[in-house]
Amino acid sequence: MEHTQVRYERPNELRHRAGQLLEQGTAIIGKMSADEIARLIEELHASQGELLRQNAELSRIQAELEESRDKLSDLYDFVPVGYFTFDQDYLITDANHTAMDLLGVGRDALVTRAFTDFVAPGFEDIFVHHCALSIEKHTSQTCPLKLVKDNGCEFYAQLDSLVVRDDKNGSRRIRISVTDVTERRRVIAEVTRLAAIVESSDDAIIGKDLDGRITNWNRAAERIYGYSADEVRGKPISILLPPDDPDGVATILENLKRGEKIDHFETVHTTRNGGRIHVSLTISPIQDTEGNTVGASTIARDITGRKRMEDALRESEDKMRSILDASPDTILQVGMDSKVLWANRAALELNPDILGRCCCEAYQTCISEDEQCVCKKAIESGRIEESSLCFPIMEGSERQICWENIGVPLRDSHGRVHGAIMIARNITERKMAEKAMLEYQQRLRSQASQLSLAEERQRRRIATDLHDNVIQGLALSMIKLDLLRQSSEGIDEALFGDVSETLNQAIEDMRNMTFDISSPTLYKLGLSAAVDELADDLICRQHSIDYEFYDDQQEKPLDDDVRVLLFQSIRELFVNVIKHAGAHKVSVCIERVGESVCTIVSDDGVGFDVDHTDLTMHRTGGFGLFNIRERLDYIGGSMEIQSLPGQGSTFVLIAPLKRRSDI
Repeated sequence: MEHTQVRYERPNELRHRAGQLLEQGTAIIGKMSADEIARLIEELHASQGELLRQNAELSRIQAELEESRDKLSDLYDFVPVGYFTFDQDYLITDANHTAMDLLGVGRDALVTRAFTDFVAPGFEDIFVHHCALSIEKHTSQTCPLKLVKDNGCEFYAQLDSLVVRDDKNGSRRIRISVTDVTERRRVIAEVTRLAAIVESSDDAIIGKDLDGRITNWNRAAERIYGYSADEVRGKPISILLPPDDPDGVATILENLKRGEKIDHFETVHTTRNGGRIHVSLTISPIQDTEGNTVGASTIARDITGRKRMEDALRESEDKMRSILDASPDTILQVGMDSKVLWANRAALELNPDILGRCCCEAYQTCISEDEQCVCKKAIESGRIEESSLCFPIMEGSERQICWENIGVPLRDSHGRVHGAIMIARNITERKMAEKAMLEYQQRLRSQASQLSLAEERQRRRIATDLHDNVIQGLALSMIKLDLLRQSSEGIDEALFGDVSETLNQAIEDMRNMTFDISSPTLYKLGLSAAVDELADDLICRQHSIDYEFYDDQQEKPLDDDVRVLLFQSIRELFVNVIKHAGAHKVSVCIERVGESVCTIVSDDGVGFDVDHTDLTMHRTGGFGLFNIRERLDYIGGSMEIQSLPGQGSTFVLIAPLKRRSDI
């Protein structure tokens, strides 16, 4: 710059002299010599050339300045930071393009608006305090703030503010740069979340470089291995390996350098105190933004407890298999296709080729898989299924072999059925014993019924003898005594009266005894009359219970045995009502239904649990309800009981008019 200033010093003098000459007018020029005038003109020409060069240089510098200004203007407008200038009332006076894009407002609409219009609700006081601090400190201030675009969308921003003075009027203005940090905050939050996940994980998470040196170590790693993060950071990962596995790290690192991932690799590590633990490792390469492997991340899960459980389970399974092998029952494990996967010793002895075949082939005979296979049923239903089947020992043989089968569904840890267990027990001997027992019980029931009928016949004979002999004899004695009293004189009337009363009472007692032993009405007038007479005496007269009776008046030609057993059953029901029901009313209905007679006995008593009562009577063997049912079954009849606690009882007795021909 010094050189340029000296260069222009002479032209300045010439211009000064030329100006003086012009002011003095043409008179002074007339006084100058021709040489002086020529010299002056030459100097003026030289000065003019220099001025032209100077103007050209100034034009070039001006063009460079304008280009720099345009660049700075573009840089100001399009830098990825929004710049605002506003006065002390927060009215925006200037903003770059980025600022307009951040707020979604054009320059004309943005200028003169208050910057506070774009501060999100709840952040106004923070912004005002930030501006006040900038004015007070006269230094750059930074503030995190939430702003809101013109369309209502909110975003997080960082404000950097500086107070400046206007050169024209000296007023203070605030210039701020606004950086959208929404994505930065999201990334930081994501990194923080991932870091929290790493720290809160129950698995050890270890970072290491390609030299195998530990770079990261979470809390779970501290708990599992016993080392703190400061103790292991920078140490080789081999400190976790047992002495007998020195090459394990090198092999893993070579695989990682090739970008290979290692999943669920089970091995043994050592802890700080020298103890050994079983771990499951998942090792993944860590890559930079260009895809180069720069390290590795190891997730180590302590599976020592699981290994112990697996060993215990294996030992338990071995024991269980030994127990199952010792069982005399056939035991099979099958898959979803009912094919045998495992068989105990008894099953293999029954069919050595059963493995891989259908479970229903265990019997070495042809049976219907759909109808008989309890395994298939258990798999389909998801429930325990039971069945029993019998088939001839050999074709054409009358002897049978019988099996009792149980199918138990097997479920995985999610509760899904994945197979079944079949247990088959040979029950041939038990079936034979049961058959013999049923035949014996049938004979006993038949004999009991026959005995009851024989007893009733004997009772009837005794009652007939009492009626025809004893009662008739007493009646004849009564007649003869009366004739004696009429034909004799001087007889003690009082004595004759006492004797007559005694005979009458004896006749009445004998008649009652005869009725108790065997109702004459049952044989002379039929079942309906006998039941009506029994109910009137036993229910109404003796126990004062209301009684209703209905008969359809149809002819009921019952066999004597049927009539006797039906009458005994009804009498036993009356006794049960009196003893146990606590009833206030009893009703009886007798109707003929085809070739059967239906008797319904109802009461309004306390009721009872039908199943429990039936079972109790079976266990006690009393005459009660079970025995009534057995006797009716003997003659081809049946009994139905309808009762609930507190709701009374109804008994429906159905008996054929004629006894079964096979009795």
